[in-house]
Amino acid sequence: GRGVGMSGIWRSRGRRRSKGPAAPWRRHLPQLIVASLVTAIIGATLQLQKLASLDSAGRQYARESYADKSAFLVPFALSKAVCNLLVGGLADRFGRKRVAVAGFGVGILAPIIVLGAPTRGERGWSAVVFSSLFLGASQGLAWTAMILTMMDLCGPAARGLASGLSETIGYTAIAIFADVYGSIERDTVTCAWSNGSGPAPGSECLARSGGKCAVSDDWKSQCLGECVCEGYTREPFHAQIALLLVGAAVCAFALRESLFVARATSRVGGGGGGDGGTKGLMSGIAMSDLRGVRRGTPLFDDDDDDMGHGTWDMGHGGAGRKDRTDGAGGRSDDLNGYAADTNAAEDGREDVRDVDVPADHATLTGEESAWAGFVRTSFANKSLAVVCLAGFCANFETGLAWGLIATWARDSMGLGGRERDFFTACYSFVKGLSQLLAGMMSDRIGRKAPMCLGLLGGGAPPLGA
Repeated sequence: GRGVGMSGIWRSRGRRRSKGPAAPWRRHLPQLIVASLVTAIIGATLQLQKLASLDSAGRQYARESYADKSAFLVPFALSKAVCNLLVGGLADRFGRKRVAVAGFGVGILAPIIVLGAPTRGERGWSAVVFSSLFLGASQGLAWTAMILTMMDLCGPAARGLASGLSETIGYTAIAIFADVYGSIERDTVTCAWSNGSGPAPGSECLARSGGKCAVSDDWKSQCLGECVCEGYTREPFHAQIALLLVGAAVCAFALRESLFVARATSRVGGGGGGDGGTKGLMSGIAMSDLRGVRRGTPLFDDDDDDMGHGTWDMGHGGAGRKDRTDGAGGRSDDLNGYAADTNAAEDGREDVRDVDVPADHATLTGEESAWAGFVRTSFANKSLAVVCLAGFCANFETGLAWGLIATWARDSMGLGGRERDFFTACYSFVKGLSQLLAGMMSDRIGRKAPMCLGLLGGGAPPLGA
């Protein structure tokens, strides 16, 4: 009897130790690595142009006010916001991979515009500001497409992890390339007095600079227009073009389309998520697929979990779509499922009362316009409106750190390039790491607590300052 009991214990331990299906991110690990590489490239291109634009504002283009020096952030933010609004629907319709490649294609226009512009004067600075419009569009398309890709690959139960991982990788690359940019600046940027084409340096400028104007750290705000630096709009943007080309090539030849993974997961309920991994304006299910759903039939019924009740087509035309069968076991030709419901309504039979017909066209077809989605998420739905407000606060803080504080620290406080780049790197790294932790936490305890904690943490530094 003792031997039987011990064997029972070992069998129960074996059952407890048995492993279930591998987590989606483990199954798709190679593609997650590719998506991570693409995300790192996107972050690197952002950092190179951002810091080069900030430093060239005063040193090369003689911009005086802080608003003027950080003016390039306005078109960047506006274009990124518009692309973030549209990218969900575009990625659901055309696929994540195509949207990412298009983002790199748009982004390469930014350095081309800067490289073709004058290196001094109003026209040159206007070109730098205008180029950030394409940088923002590239970020909105490519980076968001990579976030959606990681969500597809990690499964609906780990969307927080996927989003946090993407942000962490991107911002870690931003932190690393702050030092890369510093090396480029020290090696390629040169400064000189503009005596030949302008007034002689004033006494205040000479006193603050010690009469030196050879490298970027010699420049002082009192020497605006007198000590002029060259090179900010050359090598950093050459490096940016190279990175954009590499990123586009990786997307085109190494990245696989993940939209079909999301559609299959949505239909079989994989990944442990109850909402099927909803993303974009609709979800992982293509909007066109919803036009064939029979009225009164749930999108995910119990039969969908049984692979033996029909034939599954995992091709592009109907990823994960199950062919309905008629009562005799044959395939039904009534794909839309309207004939039975319509006949019941015409005959006045009672079973028509069991048909749950959506009240509006959008619910029936699954279609929602970009404007309707914008209004619903930004204003109509109170919970989503609060989320949008929280996102606005976080991005406003980022704008301060990227623009005003970074410029103020170097041009007014007198920090050298290494110190300012270190500050920028620390901010980006901590922001990225915290997003990974917040994403993992939100998958376990919900989104509300990490969001409130982040807002409290973001409000503390301004109060302390």
